[in-house]
Amino acid sequence: MALFFSIVIIAAFAIGVFLFLVKMSPDGDTPGIRRWLRTWAIKGLMTPALLWMFFNLGLFERLPSLMPQFDGFHGWARVWAYDLVCATGLFIIGTYWVAVTFLWLISLLAQQTGKRREFFSTIGVWSLLLLPIALIIVMNCGWGFGGVAGAAWFVPIAWAVLPLVRVEKTKPAYHRAVISMNFDRYEEAEAEVLKQLEKSEDDFAGWMMLAELYANHFDDLAGAARIIHETCDHPDATAPEVAAAFHRLADWHLKLGDDPESARRVLSLIGEHFPGSHLERMAKLRINLLPANRRELLEQRQVKRIRLPALGRRLDEPEVAWEDGNEAEVQANRCVEKLKENPDNITAREDLARLLAERLHKVQAGLDQLELLLNQPNQPALKRAEWMGLMAAWQLRYRQDESAGRKILERLIRDYPQAPQAFAAQRRLTLMAVEERMRNQRVMAQPTVRV
Repeated sequence: MALFFSIVIIAAFAIGVFLFLVKMSPDGDTPGIRRWLRTWAIKGLMTPALLWMFFNLGLFERLPSLMPQFDGFHGWARVWAYDLVCATGLFIIGTYWVAVTFLWLISLLAQQTGKRREFFSTIGVWSLLLLPIALIIVMNCGWGFGGVAGAAWFVPIAWAVLPLVRVEKTKPAYHRAVISMNFDRYEEAEAEVLKQLEKSEDDFAGWMMLAELYANHFDDLAGAARIIHETCDHPDATAPEVAAAFHRLADWHLKLGDDPESARRVLSLIGEHFPGSHLERMAKLRINLLPANRRELLEQRQVKRIRLPALGRRLDEPEVAWEDGNEAEVQANRCVEKLKENPDNITAREDLARLLAERLHKVQAGLDQLELLLNQPNQPALKRAEWMGLMAAWQLRYRQDESAGRKILERLIRDYPQAPQAFAAQRRLTLMAVEERMRNQRVMAQPTVRV
């Protein structure tokens, strides 16, 4: 039982040393502190304690116990005596270990301080208060309590002088690297980023800047990918940082490598790191919008005509001549394949509607596709107004159905009065009304023929 209490006390001492080391370290390198403390405890605490316990067993005649009075006990009395001897030895070893550790830490702090006069003055003042207490402990309890006396002396002094030498961790500054990049001196920028990362190896912004240099300026996408993966594997990387890094790498695969497959693999890693999270859901949404292959990616980059609001007599002109049917069939089939993979692909469905109505003579099928788009929830008002303007244009131009076209234009004005298409629709309705009056006047002006 006494041995158990000694172990608890020594564990408390070790925790106190660990907390002091964490405060003392400007980088807060907790794993490194644990490794150092474990090694030091094995050398200075556990090894002497185990040797003490072994040499007091008295297993052999040639290797008697270190405590001669211990040999006179037998049976349970010997067990209790051995427990007391081990507890006493462990207590003495542990307290001396703590005292020596803090004395050594004070010497390290003395080497690091820039306020030497204030540092040693603090030690002197605290020693005047604590040294008498330490002497009283030794004089009354003996040198077996010398470790307790040393700990009572050195531990308060160490905590008192710590603020005089503790240096807060400074954040790296990359303004020089940014300036070098602005002047196209990318090698200098790389050297500056690496210099700052030496101060803080786990700085996410620095590693991302380095990866961007490799990707965008050194044409080394593989090197940038390696940096991103190593950064995301760091145990201190947060979930938003990891997701942002993988999204950035996916952008580079698309922009620089024309490789949607690699972008898709990178985004899927977000789900592997954070399954079931909103980050995974956002990554899946983006994956669904990626081109299926490199050919589709290049097609999306082709310059497209910007369709302005319908302001003319015929609202929207068809984009390509009607007789270009074979190519239109191929493009329509591609749109259908995209919609099979993702029915919510708005761009593919809109392109399919235009192909059907404007190039394949299938106006009703194109109108049906636009109706599906209008029924899609959470679509912007401007897009809905554009789709309704297209429907009206197709009814008027291709089907010559003024009644159906007028109804759609009136609905457009009623539902989206502030949209540019609404002003075009109002102008078109006015023009249709004027044309109708002119037709009526011409009919009335025709002479009546009497037979």
